[in-house]
Amino acid sequence: MFKKLSSLLGLITVSALHAQPPISTDLLALSFQMRTNNLYHQLVWDFMPTNPYTFNQDNGTITYTNDADQTIVAEVEIMGSYNLGDKTFLWADQNKSVDARWCTRVQGFRELLPESCQVPKFKTTVDYLKMLSAGFGGHQRANAVDYVRQEETILFFALKKVEIFEQDKRVKTIPPGSHGIQVIVPEKIAVLEEFMEGYVQINQQYNKDENDQKGFNALDSLIALYIDDPNDQLSLQKPFKHTHPYGQEFMGVRFEDLPGRVFILFSTREQPWPNTHKAYEIDPAGSGKRIFLKSFDVYGL
Repeated sequence: MFKKLSSLLGLITVSALHAQPPISTDLLALSFQMRTNNLYHQLVWDFMPTNPYTFNQDNGTITYTNDADQTIVAEVEIMGSYNLGDKTFLWADQNKSVDARWCTRVQGFRELLPESCQVPKFKTTVDYLKMLSAGFGGHQRANAVDYVRQEETILFFALKKVEIFEQDKRVKTIPPGSHGIQVIVPEKIAVLEEFMEGYVQINQQYNKDENDQKGFNALDSLIALYIDDPNDQLSLQKPFKHTHPYGQEFMGVRFEDLPGRVFILFSTREQPWPNTHKAYEIDPAGSGKRIFLKSFDVYGL
C-alpha cells in the first residue's frame, strides 16, 4: 500500500515532446470516450489530481478521499509504469512486481499498437503514455483512467467498478462503461470557438508588452463577455506560440444522471505545454455570447 506523493502537474508540463508512433483512429475515438468519462467522475465525486489516495495491490483497488469527506474505492487494471530516470515504460504484464490479476487486459491492448510499442519496455514520454492510457481505458470500457507517482515511477491504470462511501455507507456504485451522451450544439460550439479565438488574439497582442496588467485586464473583459463565473481564469502566456485554431475536437456531451447539464468538451495545445482537455458548461438560461457557466480542466489524460 502506498501513500500519495507530490502532484504530477509540474512534471507533466515540462516533459519533453518528440515524435511518437501514431495510434489508430479507432483508439483515438476510444480516448475521447475516456475524456467524457473522466469529466463525469470529476463532476460526480470531484476526481482531481489533489485527491489523497492509497493504492492497494493486494486487492487491486485504489481508494481516494475528497473534500466532501467521501471515500471512493475503485477496482484497477494496471497498464504499466514509467521510469522517470531512464524515460522508459514497462508494461504491467511484463513487470514481476505487478500482480498478474490486475493486468489481464494489457496484452490484448498492446497488440493493437505500433510494433515499437509492443515490446516489453520502450523509451517514450509521459504525454504519449497519457494518450495510450486513454485508449487503454476506452478499449476495456473502463470507468476512467488515472496515473499516480510512486517515488521515481509513474503508474498508469484504468478504473473499473467505482463505489462511493459516506460515513462507511455505500451511497453510489458506478459500473464501468461509457457515461457521456453526445449532444448536437453547433451554435454553442461556434460561440466557444469565438471565445477561444479572442483568447489567442489577446495573447498575441500583449505577448511582448512589458505591462502584463493590460493583458490580464483584456482577458478579464473577454471572460465577462462569455462566462457567468467571475472566478474563471485564462492565462497570459509568454512566450505564446499558438496559432489558430486554438481548440480541436469540440463535442457537446451530457450525462444521464446529471439532468439539465450540458458541456462542450475539447482539446487544445498551449505550446510549449502538452495537450490539455477542457470542458465548458453551457448555461441553459444564457443568451447572446454569455452562455457558459464555468470551465473545467479534465484531469487524468
